Amino acid sequence: MKWLLIFIGGGLGSALRYSLFTLNKKVNFFQLPVGTIIANILACITMALLLFLISKKYINPSIWSYLGLIGFCGGFSTFSTFSMESAMLIKSGMWWAAALNIVVSMLSCITLLYFFTKNA
Repeated sequence: MKWLLIFIGGGLGSALRYSLFTLNKKVNFFQLPVGTIIANILACITMALLLFLISKKYINPSIWSYLGLIGFCGGFSTFSTFSMESAMLIKSGMWWAAALNIVVSMLSCITLLYFFTKNA
């Protein structure tokens, strides 16, 4: 059952990530990979919310740990894509965009997870 929950959650997360990835073709904001940044931020918010709900016993941890935390957030978050896009920006000579991508992504995700789980 655990594997099925992870499979379903991962598929949903990956499909949503792909949908956001297509934003890169439509939105060009300072040459940043907007879809990946949004996916990572939303994945952190989702993870923080699930951790809070599990800690307060509002949702079943044996289901949501596998379906949401491991499956959905694992399929939705995009650290490897974030790393590749940052490397590609550096290779293209766009150091400032790479640095901005790294700072915005890392600080926003860590800050969100810290504050959303502070009292969990």
